Amino acid sequence: ASCEPPRRPPPPPPEVAEAAPFALAPAVQRRLERARKHLAKRLLPNGPALKRRARSKGQLLGRENIMAISTGFKQVKGEVKPVPCVVVHVEVKVKDPKAVSAAARLPAGELKGFPGIYTDVVVTGANYSHRRPAIGGETLVRPGTFNGTFTCLVKRPVSPTQSGLFVLGCNHTLAGLNAGQRNVDPVIQPAVPGFTTDVIGRLTDYIDLHFNNTINEVDCAIAFTLPELVDPRIALIGAYNHEPRLAEVGMGVIAVGAATRRIVYGVVEAVHHAGNVDYSTNPLRVSRFFPLIKIRPTSQNNGLFSNPGDSGALVLGSIGGQFHPVGMIISGDDTFSYACHYATVLARLGAFPLTPADQAQA
Repeated sequence: ASCEPPRRPPPPPPEVAEAAPFALAPAVQRRLERARKHLAKRLLPNGPALKRRARSKGQLLGRENIMAISTGFKQVKGEVKPVPCVVVHVEVKVKDPKAVSAAARLPAGELKGFPGIYTDVVVTGANYSHRRPAIGGETLVRPGTFNGTFTCLVKRPVSPTQSGLFVLGCNHTLAGLNAGQRNVDPVIQPAVPGFTTDVIGRLTDYIDLHFNNTINEVDCAIAFTLPELVDPRIALIGAYNHEPRLAEVGMGVIAVGAATRRIVYGVVEAVHHAGNVDYSTNPLRVSRFFPLIKIRPTSQNNGLFSNPGDSGALVLGSIGGQFHPVGMIISGDDTFSYACHYATVLARLGAFPLTPADQAQA
């Protein structure tokens, strides 16, 4: 099913960094991280972006069903328990372990060699649903490139007297690392493997990514779309104030990515972070970025702030009782997520946010 906006807005995220719900001794934290790496090496030998394929009836679920592996605490019927565990994020969850291939099967009980560490399985698979109008937070792709997340809607002049409506996303999702043909390439939603006919827009423009020592500020692209095809809200969050704001250290933030498929909570740890993003290894393509927003997940997540496939997710900050866009996710590691500054994205693309009147018409 599609991610539907709630009838009531979600609770605001914390304004300051919060403590974990259960304190772990440093030795346990190190053991937990070693256990995560151990399972990731066994279950994700080629990384989390294993090629996905249709599964016929009766076919066993394999490693392609696993989206990501993180650390957290065990959840039982929605309640977080003080049991440290390695969290395995899957696209489909089944009750019968015999329906899972031996290569993808998780050990029952305590992890061998890691005393006191258990496993938990959470359904956070990619959202391949077809929805019209499409809404921010769902999958988006240009055929032949990385799956990503529909960031939001923006406007940009298309003539001296008229503006058009555009879908915002990452360059590496919508333009294939500078390979996209402007005003030619289609943008597909949902990003179902092998499905290339459900066009939601046409790639219009993108900011080139540099793969040398040149500093990048943004990873972004836009695609022209029509009002009847899109919705100005964000999945699971609903309406928000489209006016951009600047992220601040200690600010509580939320997001919804197409892979994670739930509201995630975080805290801004830095707003002038410098770092590299490794887009591919063959050929090697590494981009240097500055400044980025560095985001730490809070204990509410029981996992990471973002996962593979969440690139493009809009980061919303709680300011004056309203959610405002402050960034868009472009990458992450085992602990933190990294986002471009949203105001910079708009400025570089020559775009601007939707007004309340625009939102009512879209």
